[in-house]
Amino acid sequence: MVYKVVEDTKEHEYPENFKAQLTESNYWRARDRKIWDLSLLFLEGRQWVAWDSQIQGYAATVRNTPNYKITVNLLLNIYRNLLSKLATTYPSLVVTPATPSTEDILKAQSSEIALRYYWSRDDIKNTLGDSFSWLLSCGTVGLHSFFDSAQNRIRTEVISPFDLIFEPYVLSPEDSNFIAIRRHTTKAELETAFPDSAEIIKESSDSLEPINRPGEAGYGMIPKGRVETFEVYWKDGKHAIILDEHYLYKGTNPLNEIPIEVMRYSEIPGKLWGIGLISPLIDMQWLYNKSRSQVIQNIELMSNPKWMIPKSCGINPQSITNRPGEKVFYNAAGGTPTQIAAAPLPAHIFDNITRLQSEMMDVSGIHSTSLGKRAV
Repeated sequence: MVYKVVEDTKEHEYPENFKAQLTESNYWRARDRKIWDLSLLFLEGRQWVAWDSQIQGYAATVRNTPNYKITVNLLLNIYRNLLSKLATTYPSLVVTPATPSTEDILKAQSSEIALRYYWSRDDIKNTLGDSFSWLLSCGTVGLHSFFDSAQNRIRTEVISPFDLIFEPYVLSPEDSNFIAIRRHTTKAELETAFPDSAEIIKESSDSLEPINRPGEAGYGMIPKGRVETFEVYWKDGKHAIILDEHYLYKGTNPLNEIPIEVMRYSEIPGKLWGIGLISPLIDMQWLYNKSRSQVIQNIELMSNPKWMIPKSCGINPQSITNRPGEKVFYNAAGGTPTQIAAAPLPAHIFDNITRLQSEMMDVSGIHSTSLGKRAV
């Protein structure tokens, strides 16, 4: 990330101890971060997990689960299907002239050519594809547009919901007085960008590991030698970069507005964060895995039924095994060993599994024909 320094020509008051407000915002959204973590874990295929308060993260669970843990990841195919549709159906660029005059027509054509150049030069198509992956999995993503002084051009980057911070207790991104972007930057890069704050940067502590952040155990590891910085945009045009309690940079945003576009997959009135594709399917996916595991467990039980062996038949308990063609000798006068077959699973068990799968398709908005199957 290359920072462009713009002199602050306006009289702005930058809040003191602003890091405390950012920390409050970060902990305020802890519940949402847990949902994002769980959604990413389920999408990855790690679906037999539960929240562990000791490590403040998700861990493999052994309680209240079948002995056989079968994972049939139905979420992955749904996710890939919708991601491919969103990646191929991206918006087009058209600039319409305000009037039929030759001057306005030339302005419109020039603007459209400039926009198409920016679209191709900054590879906006792939940028949108990356944003859609966060949009489907976590429900919220940000697009940050800025001027890169090193490359002398405008760039757009994807901001994950883990790194987006709003004002505490707001109900929508538009209500937030500021939007902050959390970054993990090397000290050498910061010292090069802000040489006047070199001593502050050297004395700053490294970023905490995700395991020490409530609700971020599944987000990934932070490379060593990184420090946590916040790039903050205010509605009144203020722009600052914060390290711990120190302002590394104070300036103004030339646009005089927040250059971060926040997209939400499913917007719920009165809810800041959007609901993604995966979170409504988690319970049904877990029940599907549990049902399939119970079926497999029943199959193993029916394939190895219990034996009824009279004590007077004279058979050693170790003489009956699973080996094919084995010979079992017993005393005919003492009684014949017999197997007890387990009761088969009722038909409604398999109907329930099929119903769970169809309900997952209904909730996600995908059906058999969308996945290339024959219509019933």
